[in-house]
Amino acid sequence: ENGPVEGQLGYGQVVPNATVTIRGQTSTRYAQKNYRITIRDNKGTWDDQKVINLNKHEQDQSRFANKLCYDLMSELPGMIAMRTRFVHLYVKDMTKGGSGEYEDYGLYTQVEQINKTYLKMHGLDKNGQLYKVNFFEFQRYEDIIRLSSDAGYDADSFEEYLEIKGDNDHSKLIEMLDDVNDTSKPIEETFAKWFDEENVLSWLAFHILVGNKDTQSRNVFLYSPLNVDK
Repeated sequence: ENGPVEGQLGYGQVVPNATVTIRGQTSTRYAQKNYRITIRDNKGTWDDQKVINLNKHEQDQSRFANKLCYDLMSELPGMIAMRTRFVHLYVKDMTKGGSGEYEDYGLYTQVEQINKTYLKMHGLDKNGQLYKVNFFEFQRYEDIIRLSSDAGYDADSFEEYLEIKGDNDHSKLIEMLDDVNDTSKPIEETFAKWFDEENVLSWLAFHILVGNKDTQSRNVFLYSPLNVDK
């Protein structure tokens, strides 16, 4: 409640070392916000991370269901999960004549950011393809999902569907979507070619069991290492 102590990130610093933004989609309407803290270059890391996601989970009265799910996923061989921890958040608001005292914002869950650093830390291919699904239903979206070298390519429009977190070569993604949307090809063959069966079935089963309905067309990641079609 008195700020960083000696040895912690930010101790004794008076120049801003990070930026803070409100994160989330529907959660931004809630009174208690989720935050993303991005540590600036050459300003250090926190637990080997430069992006710190803090989730309030205001709609979960227990405040631990989300972290429990991440912990369970990390134990399943067919799943990939993020590191999480509980944190106690204090905020000193100096805007609009604030008192400068730290205000207790209560319990938050810190969730590891999935990016190239995440891939490297977890023994995955940091040079592979990685997309965060913002809204995506595996349609072809021919006017939007294009190669980055195409004349009509627009990164902002692309990222309305899929946020690019890895390599910018979208040829594998496009080839997969062409096959998925080709009704002349048996879906069983397409599925076996492009998707890791254990991962997909584990993912489906897990979210059915825990009653998570918010990952059908968003809040998931698509990942593929280089030189692998899956």
